[in-house]
Amino acid sequence: MQLSHAQKRAIISLCLLTISLAGGLVCCAPSACANSWLQLMEQGQTALNQDHFSEALVKFQQALLLVNSKDLSDPRTSSTLRYLGDSYFQNGRLDEAASCYQREIENLTQLSPSFPDLPYDYYQLSLIRFRQSHLEDSLGYIKRAWQIRQCTPSVHTPGNTKIILQLMFMEASLGKCSLNLNYLEHVNLTGRELRDMPGELFRASQYVLPTANGSAVASLPLRKLSAALALKAMEMLRRSKNSITKEYLEYFISGMANMIRIGDVAMIRNFARQCVDFTLSAEDQPPFSAQILVLVCRTLADIEPNHSAALELIKRVRPRLSNRSDATANVAGVQARVAAMVGNEREYKRSFQDCSALLSKMPAGELKEQLCFDLSMAAAQMGESHNCHLHMGVLPSKFDAPRVCILIELANACRKSGAKLQERIALQEALQIAERLNDKTAVPALKSRLSKIPTLH
Repeated sequence: MQLSHAQKRAIISLCLLTISLAGGLVCCAPSACANSWLQLMEQGQTALNQDHFSEALVKFQQALLLVNSKDLSDPRTSSTLRYLGDSYFQNGRLDEAASCYQREIENLTQLSPSFPDLPYDYYQLSLIRFRQSHLEDSLGYIKRAWQIRQCTPSVHTPGNTKIILQLMFMEASLGKCSLNLNYLEHVNLTGRELRDMPGELFRASQYVLPTANGSAVASLPLRKLSAALALKAMEMLRRSKNSITKEYLEYFISGMANMIRIGDVAMIRNFARQCVDFTLSAEDQPPFSAQILVLVCRTLADIEPNHSAALELIKRVRPRLSNRSDATANVAGVQARVAAMVGNEREYKRSFQDCSALLSKMPAGELKEQLCFDLSMAAAQMGESHNCHLHMGVLPSKFDAPRVCILIELANACRKSGAKLQERIALQEALQIAERLNDKTAVPALKSRLSKIPTLH
């Protein structure tokens, strides 16, 4: 009996859907040959799942000999070609893998140009061509995968997320990235996908950082894509109610660092606020969640041009750290510094007093040094020379470069208040350190500024 195209499509869909969802295999011809094929396919799949790629390749090669690869009525053909292609791919034999996927595409396209299993083959071909540095071809294949997936929504692998991420990655690799994250709106998130999506996006944001040619420095489109994916992941993370894990802490740090390199303050602000919202709303608060909050506060203190907005967020975070003296000290120091930036004397004095009390109980170490730096910088910005030198004096030599910055801030505050002598003294101290460091940028700038201040007799 000759099967109609509709019957053939139904049979192959059933076979491949069963393989995709359950890892099982359908045999439609109960003969000895079919049984041998089924046995080989099961053995090959087991080997593939156990990363025994050479063994899997042999099994699928043998299985292909038992089917007529040109007979479209036999659903075993497509499943065999696909698994054989996967085995070649895992063994690094990319040309042979591509040949298998191309043959399956030819077979399935004759049934329907939008056959729901075609996106998998095009996705794999995109990966292969990328590895072979044929970027335009890779982009063409992944675009075709997405076009078909949009026409025929499917539960088959790869999921929409992987297709979309590969598409955006290839566009960015070719400098064509328009940050069109609207692609992600096509993903219908279920509970499980909403749980898994943020992690996948965060991982993707880290993956896209290396450029296509292996350079250690990522191109700007890739950096922008990475940052945009991290921001999108953060938005989804808030909705997912996921727990805070150390993995997410690493993602936060990576995402924030990349946004700082790009210099997009609006993106940093958005990402930072969502980090805080997610962390504060989480039911469980593991110890390392405090690191996220401290990271956000320090970043905003250094990056956010709207210091008042940064101060409000820091004031919101600090009470949640009351059971962590180290984190409290960290954020209190930042709060004193930001309060000084905006000239909020009341907030500055309160934070400064809190920090001074914490310092008296704090053992020597990096945290104490960091707090002394924050306090000396805050005092400098408020024009308090005594407090500035009091805390700056205990800093080790590794803080010499920051010392120059602190003294310049002190000089700026003195100039605003009209204290010319104190301004000159601060600049002279800064110049001595800069000359010792052989800072070719700071030295001439400081000398020029000093020359404009009249010498007082």
